[in-house]
Amino acid sequence: MIIIPLLITTLAVIFTIYAGLTIKKRRDYKSFAKKVILLSSMAILASLLLLFLIPPPGASADQAEERPKLTSSSRGMDAAAGYIGAAIAVGAATLGAGFAVASTGSAMIGAMAEKPEIIGRALIVVALAEGIAIYGMVVAIMIIATL
Repeated sequence: MIIIPLLITTLAVIFTIYAGLTIKKRRDYKSFAKKVILLSSMAILASLLLLFLIPPPGASADQAEERPKLTSSSRGMDAAAGYIGAAIAVGAATLGAGFAVASTGSAMIGAMAEKPEIIGRALIVVALAEGIAIYGMVVAIMIIATL
């Protein structure tokens, strides 16, 4: 049963790569890119939902009451999942901060060209955008601290 979500995710990634290659050739790439991002995000979200909602084979209510003993391999998998979660937290926050700083930084430069006395207020907005990456780092540290 785990094969279906993995197959959906793989197809979404392949479709996104193919669409990225064809976007370069199109003139109306903005609307096409939005559709591609929306469809691939929905496919990945659907596969993650399927992955977590489908019970593993052999799982029943009787087994849910029995708490299995943790082995070293299951602890290793938990630690690996924690490290992956920390990496995703830092990566997503850094990407978000990069997009935010790109848009606010360019707007700040344009505004300063017209009115140089607003540099203080403009730098505060850029610093707030950079704070997103710091929050991602804090979340990653909290995740790693629980391991």
